Amino acid sequence: MPDTMDTPTRDLETGPGWRELLEALYEELEAARTREQAARARERFLERLLAEERRELQRWRGVGPARPASAPPQRERSPLHAQILEVLATAPAGLTRLQVEAEVGTGQPLADVLQGLCRRGHVRRVGKGLYALPPRPQPADAATPPRPLGHGHGHHRGGPP
Repeated sequence: MPDTMDTPTRDLETGPGWRELLEALYEELEAARTREQAARARERFLERLLAEERRELQRWRGVGPARPASAPPQRERSPLHAQILEVLATAPAGLTRLQVEAEVGTGQPLADVLQGLCRRGHVRRVGKGLYALPPRPQPADAATPPRPLGHGHGHHRGGPP
């Protein structure tokens, strides 16, 4: 007796249109593989382009305008730094670290904080263990006497100078 389970399957595999369906599926599979290869090639191209752009950007960054070494980015002062500067402003001749600590009243040693303020130019050492505010720069027009008007460049009208 023939196996009835195998007969419908065998008929589908050998029936009309089966070979055409199989060939169409293989063609679709091949087209999908071709699209995938093209997508991979585009991806590799874009990755190379991105790497080149990054290198170019790094080259331009090295050529950009130089920042002056004396102008670090401004940060907001901490409350402790502000207190230290206020205390030192009341003593133009300077204070010792212990005097600053007593005036500020934090109960913590301030040696490292004072050294950091010195490095950043907010405070200066005026003696062994003595700290003060740096001198304020004079305004440019206060240091230079005013130039008399009417002399030098320009047109002169009538009469002797």
